[in-house]
Amino acid sequence: MAFFLIPIIILIIGIIIFNTKKLETKQNRAFLYIVIINIAIICFCRFIFPGGSKYGEITIYFWINIIINVFLLIILFNKRIKISVKSIIAIITIYLLFTIFIPTYRLEGHEHKYINGNENIQKYIDYFDCYGIKLKRSYK
Repeated sequence: MAFFLIPIIILIIGIIIFNTKKLETKQNRAFLYIVIINIAIICFCRFIFPGGSKYGEITIYFWINIIINVFLLIILFNKRIKISVKSIIAIITIYLLFTIFIPTYRLEGHEHKYINGNENIQKYIDYFDCYGIKLKRSYK
């Protein structure tokens, strides 16, 4: 449970800093909203509609996702780092693709299949993205 409080803490810190610094450009403000909304959606999907990922183990991609969130917030809040709008759009596009298509949770299980009256137990691994959507099932 403590692992999933990290995005919520990042969201709260982002909102506090945003209210105190008042970003100057409209592009930075728009990109900041995208990042904060995405973090909020991840937290919402994890706690309200977790699906099978509720019982899943965290994979290394979860931590990569957290690092990317922190990295984007640092870029958007730091005035010393000069990045063009095209670069920020590319970074956020790649980030959103990672959050949708890279598995962050892994759930192992088994299912019983009956073939011609014989029971066959198949073990599988389900992979979920950070929104709790099942990406694929791999049978062992």
